Amino acid sequence: AGDLESARSHAERSLELASSIGDDGALAVAYTLAAMVAASDGDRVGNDWHYVRALQYAERAPDLLQIARIRSNRGSRLMEEGEYEAALDELDEAVRYAEAGGFDGMLALALTNRGEVAIKLGRLDDARTDLSVASELLQRLGTPMVAYPLVQLGRLFTTRGDLEQARGACERALALTEGVGDLQIEVAALNQLATTLASIDPDAAWRHAERATNIAPVSLDAAEAWTIVARLAADRDDTDTARQAAERAAELARSRRDRYVLGVAVETQATVEPDPASRRRLLDQAFNLFDELNCPIDSGRVELRIAELRLDALGITRVAAVAEQARRLGARPLLARAEELLDRHGAAHGTALTVTALGTFTVALHGETIPVKRWQSKKARDLFKMLVCLRGRPLPRDVALERLWPEDDPAKASSKLSVALATMRSVLDPDKEFGADHYVRAEGDAIVLDPASVPTDIDQFLDGASSALAELRRHRGDRAVAMLAAVEARYQGDVFEDDPYVDWFVPLREEARAVYLNVTRELAAIRAASGDLDDAIRLYLRLIEREPYDEAAHVDLVRALTAVGRHGDARRRYQHYADRMRDLDLEPTSFAAAVGRG
Repeated sequence: AGDLESARSHAERSLELASSIGDDGALAVAYTLAAMVAASDGDRVGNDWHYVRALQYAERAPDLLQIARIRSNRGSRLMEEGEYEAALDELDEAVRYAEAGGFDGMLALALTNRGEVAIKLGRLDDARTDLSVASELLQRLGTPMVAYPLVQLGRLFTTRGDLEQARGACERALALTEGVGDLQIEVAALNQLATTLASIDPDAAWRHAERATNIAPVSLDAAEAWTIVARLAADRDDTDTARQAAERAAELARSRRDRYVLGVAVETQATVEPDPASRRRLLDQAFNLFDELNCPIDSGRVELRIAELRLDALGITRVAAVAEQARRLGARPLLARAEELLDRHGAAHGTALTVTALGTFTVALHGETIPVKRWQSKKARDLFKMLVCLRGRPLPRDVALERLWPEDDPAKASSKLSVALATMRSVLDPDKEFGADHYVRAEGDAIVLDPASVPTDIDQFLDGASSALAELRRHRGDRAVAMLAAVEARYQGDVFEDDPYVDWFVPLREEARAVYLNVTRELAAIRAASGDLDDAIRLYLRLIEREPYDEAAHVDLVRALTAVGRHGDARRRYQHYADRMRDLDLEPTSFAAAVGRG
C-alpha cells in the first residue's frame, strides 16, 4: 500500500482486465482503485472522475459494499474540499448501505469520515458517538484500520482540550501503522500527534511534523503537514521557516481545493506577518474561509486573533461571543483563550489572578497563562494545586510535608516547603504588586489560599450548581433551566485531568463529577420533557461519557434517538448500552422496552 508505483500499476491492470470482461462489479472495484491512486497523487480531478465511474458501475451491479465504500470515499473528498453538507449527504448514504449489508468494516469507515466532518462543524458530541462506534467495530474485527478513527478521536480530544487522551489515541494509531505501509494514515497520525503535543512537548511535536513532511511530499495530507510545521516554527520564533512552510501549505491547499487547510495556512501566515495592516488582511481572509465553511471553532479562533489586534469595546464584545459559543460547543482551549482575553481586558478593574482546575490546570495572570517553566519547581506547582483543592480550607504543614517530601527528615522537608512557598508567591505576584500574604497566607501551622483573591472555575462551578439546584427545587421555571444550562456548560472536564493518578485530588474530582452528573441528569430530563430532543441527546451523550454505566442515561438516549428518527444510531447506542451492562453481569433492558414499545 505504501508503494505508489506498484499501486498505480495494479490499478491500471485491474481496469484493463475489468474492461475486457465487462463485469460491472469488477469495473466498480477497478475505478475505485484508480480513484485511490489519484488521491495519493494529489490529483483531485482524477479522483473525482474515477469515483463517478465507480459509483455508476457499483449501482448497476448492484454491489452494496462498493456503493458504501464509494459513497464514504466521496464524502471524504467533499469534506476535504469544504463541502460539508454534501459530504454528510454522501456519508449518511454510506452508513445506510453499510448497515443494510452488514458490512461492519465499511460502516466503521463511513462513521469515521462522518465523525471528522462533525468535528469541523463543531458538533463534538456527534463526532464522539460516531468515532467511538467506529473504533469499537474495528477493534472487534482485529484490524489495524482502527488507527483511522483513533486519529480522529485524537483530533476531537485536542479540540476539547483533553490532551492526554488525544496523545494516547494518536500514539496508539501511530503504533498500529508500523509495518503496514499505509502512508495516508501514518501521515495523518503524525500530523495529529504533532498538533496535540505542540503545547506540552514542543520538541517531540517538531520531530513528528518533520517526519510527516518527509514521507508525504505529494499526499493529500501534505498541505496540513506543512501548516503544522509553520505553526511550530512560529512558536519557536523561527519566522523564516514559519513563513516558508505556511506559503508552501497555502500553495498545496489551493492546488487541491482544500479550503480548510488553506484557512489554517493563511492564519499561520498572519502570525508571522510584521506589518499590522497585512496581518489584519490575512486574518480577515482566514476568518472568511472558515466562516463560509461553517467551522465555528476555527472561525472563533481567528476572531480572537483579530480582536487581540485591538482589544476595544467592539473587540471585547466579539471575544465574549466567542467564549459563549466555545462553552456551548465544549471547545475548552478556545474558551480558555477567550477568557484570557476577557481577563486581560478587565485586569485593571478586577482580579489579577484566575485559576482553571476543571480539565487541564492553568493559572492566568492579567489574562496571560503562566507557562509551566516559570514555576521552576514542580513541588511549588503541586503545592498550589493542593491549596486550590481545599477551596479556602487550611492545609496543615505536616500534611504538605508528608505529601511532597515523604522520604525527607522533617527539618529538611520544612526548609524545602519554605522555598516552595517563596517560589509560588513569586510566580503568582512577580512584580510584587501585593503583600506576601495576599494570595497565600499562614494560619498557625497551616497554609491557606485566599479564595477572594484567587477565583477558580471549580468554585464558580460548585457554587453555581448549588444555586441552580436550589432554584430548581423552589421553582422549575425558565430561570432554573437557564441556571442549570450555564452550570452544565461550565464543566469543561474533571478536576486536574492532567494529573489523573494523584490521590490528593480525588475527593474534589469525585465531588465535582457527581455534581455535574446530577445537574446534567436534571437538565436532560427537562429538555426531553419539553421536546428539545436534540439537546437532550447531547446531554445524554455527555452523561455517558462521564459515567459509562449509567443505565438510565443509556436507555433515555436510545429512546430520544428513536423519537427523532435516528434509528441506526439508536440501534448502535443500544448495543453499546447492552455491552456495558454485560460488563457488570447485568441483563440489559430489551430494545423494545428501551424505546417504549414493550
